[in-house]
Amino acid sequence: MRWGVALAAVLLIACSEASLYPVKHQPEVRDDRLTVHGQFCTEVPQPTEFPVRILFIVDISQSMNVTDPMPNPCAQAACFTRRATAVEEILNTYPAGNGVEYGLITFQSSVAIQTRDSSGQLGGFTASSDEVKLRLPALNVGVGETNYVGALETAYEMLQQDMIALDATARSRARYVVVFISDGLPAPRSVEHGMPDDIRLAVQNIASLQKQQRLAEIALHTVYLSAPDTPDSVQLEAKELLAGMANLAGGTYRAFE
Repeated sequence: MRWGVALAAVLLIACSEASLYPVKHQPEVRDDRLTVHGQFCTEVPQPTEFPVRILFIVDISQSMNVTDPMPNPCAQAACFTRRATAVEEILNTYPAGNGVEYGLITFQSSVAIQTRDSSGQLGGFTASSDEVKLRLPALNVGVGETNYVGALETAYEMLQQDMIALDATARSRARYVVVFISDGLPAPRSVEHGMPDDIRLAVQNIASLQKQQRLAEIALHTVYLSAPDTPDSVQLEAKELLAGMANLAGGTYRAFE
């Protein structure tokens, strides 16, 4: 009888509708993370220079007395030609300093570097806008012939001297902007039309400084100033020459009436 009762109990359990679920194992907890707090001590960083040099080469030959005369009458304490006013406006908009330096060359029959370098010597770029502004009266002069070659060769020497003074790192970041302003053809003339060989060589020498000195950039931009009574044929030839110079040296050309 006892065996019968036990068997009946087992059969009842086997026929149960209860669900069976597996037991979930808890993930193993690992203490494998490490947090570190500390400081890194470094040397004072060296200043990173990106030198910019802007050089104006401005025609002050005899013809400028007609093309770009001083205002008459003069309504201000100091009157300037359009050339001088343009340079002054650029200085006010983009002051020298923080790596930006300016240079000024004037040319007629002779050529003169107007700006003084940091040592006070004529012949270099300056980090002082006031130094350039002091030289602006030189742009009111109109005398002599139009010595393109002398101006370009002087610019080449001035640029090269400044580049050599920079260390290799600064030179590789340096950008040189040259702005050549004139109102006519070179005089005395060596060819009747087109670009004279000596001017072409002088421009190419300036452009070659980028590769020779491993600069970031150098470009020669040209500006033509024309007077109303300048013959059309002369204007056309002068514009072609100045446009060709800019094209040779990676710059842009502009003409102003």
